[in-house]
Amino acid sequence: MFEKTKALCDSFLDMGIPGFDMIVYHNGHEVLRYFNGFSDQEKKIPIRGDERYYIYSCTKPITVTCAMQLFEQGKFSLDDPVSKYLPEFTHMQVKTEDGLVDAQRPILVRHLFTMTAGIVRTRQKILNSLGDPTLRETMKAFAREPLEFQPGDRYQYSLNHDVLGALIEIWSGESFQDYAKNHIFDPLGMKDTTYKLSVEDIPKLAVLYKWDKESGLILREEVTQEQVNKKYVCGGAGVVSTVTDYIKFCEALREGEKLLKRETIRLMTQDHLTPWQKRFNWKDKPHSYGLGMRVPSRDPHTEIRDWVDFGWSGMAGAFMAVDIPNKVTMFYVQHVKDPPNNGQKAFTYQYALEDMGLV
Repeated sequence: MFEKTKALCDSFLDMGIPGFDMIVYHNGHEVLRYFNGFSDQEKKIPIRGDERYYIYSCTKPITVTCAMQLFEQGKFSLDDPVSKYLPEFTHMQVKTEDGLVDAQRPILVRHLFTMTAGIVRTRQKILNSLGDPTLRETMKAFAREPLEFQPGDRYQYSLNHDVLGALIEIWSGESFQDYAKNHIFDPLGMKDTTYKLSVEDIPKLAVLYKWDKESGLILREEVTQEQVNKKYVCGGAGVVSTVTDYIKFCEALREGEKLLKRETIRLMTQDHLTPWQKRFNWKDKPHSYGLGMRVPSRDPHTEIRDWVDFGWSGMAGAFMAVDIPNKVTMFYVQHVKDPPNNGQKAFTYQYALEDMGLV
């Protein structure tokens, strides 16, 4: 069983991916666990299945789940202005062809969830200019940057969920990483998942690589003590996890009531973009964007096919899918930034459905 899925994953090794790990659950039970290749290609250390990985943007569904727990407690409304909680976002300017203009409307919390706020797109230049900033210090720097467009005008992938991380601290009274640990990781038994990796745990990481498109080479990237000691905790990325930990999170979203009410999960996984907002990114695609993740599109002109999952992916190759109608969850992970198989990871989910006879 799962021969088609396994063959697809093995083909990634032929592209130069050093190793991968994948898990599939159906109706609450593990039906596939498959890993192959090396956690350290140079030293020829085989994947064992207990390695930790930077999951990058697969962090985002965790962040929005934290936020929606606080939404259930009445800590905020989706239509609250962000400046109600972070005053630095009160007077924003917007880039135009004619220069900077004042924002016509406030950034709403909803805009952060749906990536429609126009927030700055890259964080590294800002972080470098600040040295070793805290989350709140970084938000003040974000707010000094002009918006890419008027709030709510369109979808654009950017650092909206970093701002959500700061809001979670305000709404909860806990540090962002402590909130996630106390309300997501510990309740689910995700003992190897954290926003702050200890120096002692660096050897437990699968080696991180980066694909160089020009040369076609997979280049090794060392994770340093300085990197793991930084103060900034990122709502849009930054979580370290394992396959067996992260699938627990996926299952909790599929089942409902463990982390969030089912009605809240339905709200998160609806298509929240208007046709105008999705005109540059999600137009005529089977997926759109909900509250912090891809969701099936509600555009009547889109051919949905069998893509009924919600989830997200990560820069180094992580990919999650939660499929409530078919009672399936899956998580695939590798450790290569901007990988050559980026456009093919989603088919691990589709092939698993086919191998199980669900489509």
